[in-house]
Amino acid sequence: PFEPMLHADALLIQADLGPESEKAARYNQALALLQATTQRIPYNPAPWQKMGNIALAQGDTARGIEHLKKAVTIDPKSADAWSMLGGHYYQTQQWPAALEAYQTVTRVRPTDSAAWNSQGAVFFQLKRFNESAQAFSQAVSLKKDDLSARLNLMLAQEASGQYTAAIQSAQEALKVAPDTEKAKLISYIKQLESRAGTPPNTTDTISTNTLPQANNAAMAAYQQGNTA
Repeated sequence: PFEPMLHADALLIQADLGPESEKAARYNQALALLQATTQRIPYNPAPWQKMGNIALAQGDTARGIEHLKKAVTIDPKSADAWSMLGGHYYQTQQWPAALEAYQTVTRVRPTDSAAWNSQGAVFFQLKRFNESAQAFSQAVSLKKDDLSARLNLMLAQEASGQYTAAIQSAQEALKVAPDTEKAKLISYIKQLESRAGTPPNTTDTISTNTLPQANNAAMAAYQQGNTA
């Protein structure tokens, strides 16, 4: 029964690695196999999750959410499916739904640093900055060299007016930042020091390393923001 899914996996690899002109056809072939599998084995979450993956790759968020909701209905403890679902909700700015998804991931898989980072990102969007900082802190404790989480922690602490903590987080980020970025962080620390005693800045956006291009966005968070 699993042979069609193996074939679908091969087609997905070909779609990712092959020429762009063949990608749509490979996705459609894989979808046909996965849909056939759901009819033969309706209570297997794997094909629904894979179809959610395809929808994400094709930019069809509504369909991706539909497939992934089916997957987590079948298997409520599927951390991977919940994480993908959270990503879809995050992209469409459905913050309460995204928060529920990422909180489910951290309950099922509490050592998932990326899920804690994503959870912190959603709290930040909801302007729940203390809870955001707590989630980012958990991500950092699980993965000490995660620069994205360290930068996000720094921004959440600043947004909640914890300037001393934000400065300390920035100094810790210096230890894992590449040499090309250290000058920017040092400049940012000086800006934080100059803001001590002023109202919190809540205008920045933060990033999550579970979403497309998030690693680049993490550095952009402090390069583009906090320049006033």
